[in-house]
Amino acid sequence: MNKKELQQFNNHFMSFMEAFEKLKSQQHANVIDQSITASEVHLIVTIENHQPINLVKLAEIQNISRSAVTQSSKRLIQKGLISLTTSPQNGKNKYLQLTSKGKKIYQLHQTQQDYIENAVLTVLDTYSQEDLNKVTSLMTDIKAVWENLPW
Repeated sequence: MNKKELQQFNNHFMSFMEAFEKLKSQQHANVIDQSITASEVHLIVTIENHQPINLVKLAEIQNISRSAVTQSSKRLIQKGLISLTTSPQNGKNKYLQLTSKGKKIYQLHQTQQDYIENAVLTVLDTYSQEDLNKVTSLMTDIKAVWENLPW
Protein backbone atom coordinates (compact mmCIF):
# COMPACT_ATOMS: atom_id res chain seq x y z
CA MET A 1 0.00 0.00 0.00
CA ASN A 2 1.40 3.39 -0.94
CA LYS A 3 0.82 6.71 0.85
CA LYS A 4 -2.08 7.71 -1.40
CA GLU A 5 -3.84 4.39 -0.79
CA LEU A 6 -3.15 4.70 2.94
CA GLN A 7 -4.72 8.17 2.93
CA GLN A 8 -7.80 6.83 1.13
CA PHE A 9 -8.03 3.98 3.62
CA ASN A 10 -7.68 6.40 6.54
CA ASN A 11 -10.38 8.68 5.10
CA HIS A 12 -12.76 5.76 4.66
CA PHE A 13 -11.97 4.46 8.14
CA MET A 14 -12.49 7.90 9.71
CA SER A 15 -15.80 8.23 7.89
CA PHE A 16 -16.82 4.87 9.36
CA MET A 17 -15.80 5.96 12.88
CA GLU A 18 -17.66 9.27 12.53
CA ALA A 19 -20.80 7.42 11.44
CA PHE A 20 -20.48 5.15 14.48
CA GLU A 21 -20.07 8.13 16.84
CA LYS A 22 -23.11 9.78 15.24
CA LEU A 23 -25.08 6.56 15.74
CA LYS A 24 -24.13 6.45 19.43
CA SER A 25 -25.21 10.02 20.01
CA GLN A 26 -28.44 9.63 18.03
CA GLN A 27 -29.35 6.36 19.72
CA HIS A 28 -28.88 7.93 23.13
CA ALA A 29 -30.56 11.23 22.27
CA ASN A 30 -33.68 10.32 24.11
CA VAL A 31 -37.01 11.56 22.80
CA ILE A 32 -38.66 10.89 26.15
CA ASP A 33 -36.31 13.13 28.16
CA GLN A 34 -33.57 15.18 26.48
CA SER A 35 -31.66 15.52 29.77
CA ILE A 36 -30.82 11.81 29.94
CA THR A 37 -27.20 11.03 29.12
CA ALA A 38 -25.82 7.93 27.40
CA SER A 39 -24.28 6.75 30.67
CA GLU A 40 -27.65 7.14 32.40
CA VAL A 41 -29.30 5.04 29.68
CA HIS A 42 -26.67 2.35 30.26
CA LEU A 43 -27.39 2.44 34.00
CA ILE A 44 -31.10 2.07 33.28
CA VAL A 45 -30.40 -0.94 31.05
CA THR A 46 -28.15 -2.52 33.68
CA ILE A 47 -30.71 -1.97 36.45
CA GLU A 48 -33.48 -3.59 34.41
CA ASN A 49 -31.33 -6.50 33.22
CA HIS A 50 -29.98 -7.39 36.68
CA GLN A 51 -33.03 -7.37 38.96
CA PRO A 52 -32.95 -7.40 41.92
CA ILE A 53 -30.03 -4.97 42.09
CA ASN A 54 -28.61 -2.74 44.79
CA LEU A 55 -26.06 0.07 44.61
CA VAL A 56 -23.11 -2.21 45.41
CA LYS A 57 -23.99 -4.71 42.68
CA LEU A 58 -24.59 -1.88 40.17
CA ALA A 59 -21.15 -0.42 40.94
CA GLU A 60 -19.55 -3.84 40.43
CA ILE A 61 -21.32 -4.50 37.13
CA GLN A 62 -20.58 -1.02 35.75
CA ASN A 63 -17.02 -1.14 37.12
CA ILE A 64 -17.38 2.29 38.73
CA SER A 65 -17.06 3.50 42.31
CA ARG A 66 -19.92 3.25 44.77
CA SER A 67 -19.92 7.03 45.18
CA ALA A 68 -20.31 7.48 41.41
CA VAL A 69 -23.21 5.01 41.41
CA THR A 70 -24.80 6.81 44.37
CA GLN A 71 -24.54 10.18 42.59
CA SER A 72 -25.86 8.79 39.32
CA SER A 73 -28.71 7.02 41.11
CA LYS A 74 -29.70 10.24 42.86
CA ARG A 75 -29.89 11.99 39.46
CA LEU A 76 -31.99 9.15 38.04
CA ILE A 77 -34.32 9.34 41.06
CA GLN A 78 -34.64 13.14 40.62
CA LYS A 79 -35.48 12.61 36.95
CA GLY A 80 -38.16 10.11 37.93
CA LEU A 81 -36.47 7.20 36.15
CA ILE A 82 -35.73 4.88 39.07
CA SER A 83 -36.91 4.37 42.61
CA LEU A 84 -35.13 3.04 45.66
CA THR A 85 -37.06 0.43 47.61
CA THR A 86 -36.23 -1.18 50.94
CA SER A 87 -36.17 -4.94 51.28
CA PRO A 88 -39.21 -6.20 53.19
CA GLN A 89 -37.09 -9.03 54.69
CA ASN A 90 -34.74 -6.91 56.77
CA GLY A 91 -35.63 -3.28 56.09
CA LYS A 92 -31.97 -2.47 55.43
CA ASN A 93 -31.15 -3.58 51.90
CA LYS A 94 -32.13 -1.03 49.28
CA TYR A 95 -32.86 -2.03 45.72
CA LEU A 96 -33.13 -0.03 42.52
CA GLN A 97 -36.14 -0.39 40.25
CA LEU A 98 -37.22 1.40 37.11
CA THR A 99 -40.23 3.67 37.26
CA SER A 100 -42.75 3.63 34.40
CA LYS A 101 -40.76 6.47 32.77
CA GLY A 102 -37.53 4.49 33.23
CA LYS A 103 -39.18 1.42 31.67
CA LYS A 104 -40.20 3.49 28.61
CA ILE A 105 -36.60 4.58 28.14
CA TYR A 106 -35.42 1.00 28.58
CA GLN A 107 -37.92 -0.25 25.99
CA LEU A 108 -36.95 2.49 23.52
CA HIS A 109 -33.26 1.66 23.92
CA GLN A 110 -33.91 -2.07 23.50
CA THR A 111 -36.01 -1.47 20.37
CA GLN A 112 -33.22 0.64 18.88
CA GLN A 113 -30.58 -1.90 19.90
CA ASP A 114 -32.53 -4.81 18.39
CA TYR A 115 -33.02 -2.90 15.14
CA ILE A 116 -29.30 -2.07 14.87
CA GLU A 117 -28.26 -5.64 15.68
CA ASN A 118 -30.63 -7.11 13.07
CA ALA A 119 -29.52 -4.62 10.41
CA VAL A 120 -25.84 -5.30 11.07
CA LEU A 121 -26.40 -9.07 11.12
CA THR A 122 -28.14 -8.80 7.76
CA VAL A 123 -25.07 -7.06 6.33
CA LEU A 124 -22.63 -9.47 7.99
CA ASP A 125 -24.54 -12.45 6.59
CA THR A 126 -23.55 -11.32 3.10
CA TYR A 127 -19.86 -11.93 3.90
CA SER A 128 -18.05 -15.21 4.30
CA GLN A 129 -16.60 -16.21 7.65
CA GLU A 130 -13.15 -15.89 6.06
CA ASP A 131 -13.87 -12.25 5.12
CA LEU A 132 -15.14 -11.50 8.63
CA ASN A 133 -12.06 -13.14 10.16
CA LYS A 134 -9.84 -10.92 8.00
CA VAL A 135 -11.67 -7.78 9.10
CA THR A 136 -11.42 -8.86 12.74
CA SER A 137 -7.72 -9.53 12.30
CA LEU A 138 -7.24 -6.12 10.66
CA MET A 139 -9.01 -4.37 13.57
CA THR A 140 -6.89 -6.29 16.10
CA ASP A 141 -3.66 -5.42 14.29
CA ILE A 142 -4.51 -1.71 14.01
CA LYS A 143 -5.57 -1.60 17.65
CA ALA A 144 -2.20 -3.11 18.62
CA VAL A 145 -0.41 -0.35 16.69
CA TRP A 146 -2.46 2.31 18.52
CA GLU A 147 -1.80 0.72 21.91
CA ASN A 148 1.95 0.51 21.30
CA LEU A 149 2.67 4.00 20.02
CA PRO A 150 5.87 5.37 21.56
CA TRP A 151 4.17 8.42 23.06
